[in-house]
Amino acid sequence: MATRLLFALLWALIPSCGYQVLQPSLGAGQSIWVPTATNHSRWHGMEATFTQNLRKELVGLWDLRLKEDNPDLILTSRLSQIRRGAAVSGKGGTILAGRAYLQADWTLTHADGTTLAEGTLSRTLEFLPQNGENTYSAADKIIAELTEQIAMETGLALQPSKL
Repeated sequence: MATRLLFALLWALIPSCGYQVLQPSLGAGQSIWVPTATNHSRWHGMEATFTQNLRKELVGLWDLRLKEDNPDLILTSRLSQIRRGAAVSGKGGTILAGRAYLQADWTLTHADGTTLAEGTLSRTLEFLPQNGENTYSAADKIIAELTEQIAMETGLALQPSKL
């Protein structure tokens, strides 16, 4: 009995914390096109991995299907800044810790051109070469985090009150 009362109390408090439960049915079977992200950096090739991850996240989280011709929704993205470098160097130039940074801009539009949501996200990740980590593994982790975040924010925009 006490467990049920505690559960009911916690459940009543969740809406007041600002959290919102999103239903996997968001999207209602609409089609979405996610063109390959543009890359405005000197570190080329990341846009393909970014786009593949983003497509996978969107279809995995929401009731959406990928469609290139006449989609209901279009999600465009751009990798605007990519930086990598050594945060700490040891004697003889060995890198003790490195840092990777990625910034992505995105826009979700309806087929009629109406912007439903947009944003800019960025992440920095430090890595340790002595543990087998490098700039590429750090960038892969950042891409996974950013694409998941963009997919979640897209879900917020897919709520019936927004469409």
